[in-house]
Amino acid sequence: QAQDRLFMMEMARRVTRGQMSEIMGESMLETDRYNLAMLKDYYSVQTYSAIVEGAKTDPEMADILKQLGRFTDGVNYFIGHESVLPLEFQLLGIGMEPWSIVDTLSMAKYMAEDLTWRMTDLYNYLVYNEIGLTAFNYFAGHPRPYQEPVTVDYGVYLDNESYTHMDYNFTQLNDLGPQGAPAGSTLKENFEELSTFLNEFPQEQRRQELGPIIGSNNWVVDGNMTDSGLPILSNDMHLGWNLPGIWYQAHLVITDNDNPLNLWGFFLPGVPYPLVGQNQFVAWGFTNTGYDVLDWYYYTPINDTHYVHNEVATAYEYIDYSIEVMDGDAVDYQIKLTKEGPVFSDFLSDDFTEGDNPYDGQVIACKWLAQSVTWEMQAFYRYAHAKNRADFNAGSEKFVTPSQNHAYADIYGNIAIRPTGWVPIRDDSNLSHPGMGNGTFPYNGSAGEGAWIGWVPFEDLPVSINPDQHYLTSANQIVAGPEYLAEHSLQTSYSQGYRARRINTLLRSQEHFTIADMQSIQLDCYSTKAGNMTYFLFESLNNAVDLTALEQDVLELMEEWNFRMDKTKGEPTIFKLWMEMLKGAIFDDEFAAWEVNSYIGYVDDAHIEYLLRSGDEPWFDNVSTPLVENSSMILRDTFAHAVEELSAYFNNSDPSTWLWGDLHQNYFAHLTGIDALSMGPYPTNGTSDTVNPSYGSIWRNGELGISTGTGGASERWICDLGAMDTSISVIPSGQRGVPGSEHYADQLELFLAGEYHMNYFLIIDPEDFAEGIIESTIYFIGGA
Repeated sequence: QAQDRLFMMEMARRVTRGQMSEIMGESMLETDRYNLAMLKDYYSVQTYSAIVEGAKTDPEMADILKQLGRFTDGVNYFIGHESVLPLEFQLLGIGMEPWSIVDTLSMAKYMAEDLTWRMTDLYNYLVYNEIGLTAFNYFAGHPRPYQEPVTVDYGVYLDNESYTHMDYNFTQLNDLGPQGAPAGSTLKENFEELSTFLNEFPQEQRRQELGPIIGSNNWVVDGNMTDSGLPILSNDMHLGWNLPGIWYQAHLVITDNDNPLNLWGFFLPGVPYPLVGQNQFVAWGFTNTGYDVLDWYYYTPINDTHYVHNEVATAYEYIDYSIEVMDGDAVDYQIKLTKEGPVFSDFLSDDFTEGDNPYDGQVIACKWLAQSVTWEMQAFYRYAHAKNRADFNAGSEKFVTPSQNHAYADIYGNIAIRPTGWVPIRDDSNLSHPGMGNGTFPYNGSAGEGAWIGWVPFEDLPVSINPDQHYLTSANQIVAGPEYLAEHSLQTSYSQGYRARRINTLLRSQEHFTIADMQSIQLDCYSTKAGNMTYFLFESLNNAVDLTALEQDVLELMEEWNFRMDKTKGEPTIFKLWMEMLKGAIFDDEFAAWEVNSYIGYVDDAHIEYLLRSGDEPWFDNVSTPLVENSSMILRDTFAHAVEELSAYFNNSDPSTWLWGDLHQNYFAHLTGIDALSMGPYPTNGTSDTVNPSYGSIWRNGELGISTGTGGASERWICDLGAMDTSISVIPSGQRGVPGSEHYADQLELFLAGEYHMNYFLIIDPEDFAEGIIESTIYFIGGA
């Protein structure tokens, strides 16, 4: 890893541990403070201390500590013996300090931030404050429309029951305004000010950009559905793209006769264990679960040293840092802590902002699961050495965060999916008003609301094992059916469900599957959304009597479409623009009247599908006009608008030439952002709701333009437990993060072409590889 991904490791640890100012100067000081305030560095150190303490009495923990130490030694050997560091170090004019075990542990916090750090509670409160609880529950209530749960043993959501119809009366929607805020407070303004400020950080902007695609796909079929008679597991994790990519592929072999190990997988650079992969007994893959593991709290301040917690004057605690700054003096930084966690409203004080209006509102802090000692390394260690389902489950019990849907298969024919991770149990017994619990809104910490009082027991989390349907699927949809969620609240965020619906449809469509079949599913760009939505559009247009000749041509083209988001076709472009315009036409007027700036995250396309299917006509009325519009009028008008804009943009009247690939392209940026080291843009298939995903909006602020996707499948992997020599994979970069290497982006070429490479899992002796496949071999002699 060190020889191939050293700069990536260096950047990840510096960002996570708040050390960017040391190499980038004062401009990164606020970013370092923000990262330190998350306590990722602090709890990486605490986790290391806990491992050291555990290793004194626990042989397994002692072995983990030894392996982490040996990995660290290897990285530092490379750093100490490499005369010239990679190009990026030279461009920045920096060296590299020795790697540490704490740096490795901080990688778990790095992933936890990427997948679980959110300010959703603050946004929820701001939206709720404007539209009222009834309307808020209509948009943000659970379950969302048309969900097919990850686990299959807890009931199903029928289409006509999966979404609660609201008797619509716009003048009465704002029926429940904000309640429970301390007298005289400006709580809404406090939340708005903080969320606006924090959203200026680049990592928050990146999270918003990638929001629709951060997720993943995995599915597993048992031996009843495969030619080999044993399971096939498929996984593609959706994350942001960079060069080098986030995953490092490695194959580790121990030929000890007493305890042999054949381990292959996707490693996060800086970590000695694969996060997903296989050994000779089991295989496993991840998708993001979306358990709600972060809560925001507000408190009444007393003075600079005390605040009110649970109605008692309470002193802050403190953590002190000294931040090194390039070409400047070190800066002291003190993090203030409440009983729940670190204070973030201090970022709005005059210590951080300019002007004569220092922040004097509520104290705002958060409690986040990653702000604790966590045991992911123990989980990864157990996965790597698992010989059966019981061993793997023992590892899953130690998997704390970020929560992941674990798809599992083994050589004994078992398959399973378990949404895995720790879920807090909140004390909602003393809420100041109804409907505000389950971590959906910020809690009043001064009143003692929302304390974490325990964890949902591992054995109580939903799971499906060897189901009668012979397959299991997760694509970030809701984790369980109504029978389970009647007892437990786990998620407030999950996908629209289109990818899951498509994968389930494909797995139901045939009796037997091969590796090639699974490749086709991973590369599938059929839009379930388009297949469902266009029915209503076609119905409206075929009843219209005023179509222009061009509109009639577009309609005839669309009616022959196979609903695939194919970069070489014009139909996907037409559908995508029409859908973006339709969403605005339905909801812009209501949210503008409510004075809500954005409904992103509250209204998704599945809502629109529900409205069209259910005939919920009042939403189609534009409340800002005296005319009462209906769905047919809105569908007709948005279609005409889309045709007009596309004809003007492409400067022709041939809709077959309005190619999706001309507007939808993917870009793979180098970590430094330097164009010469980046790749793309490339015209691409798919969109955010297809199994093969890529996200981008083509209609922004009333203008049509190219969408540049910067995230999607970060790897593709297919493993046949009955024919492991046929397992294949690919990553959208290259193995070597060294510009100029022939392996810098060679796998990206495969990825873009929809191709894979063999994993050679069963070859455990380098001498057995075909000539030309192995370039170099490292032998470790005399040590474990």
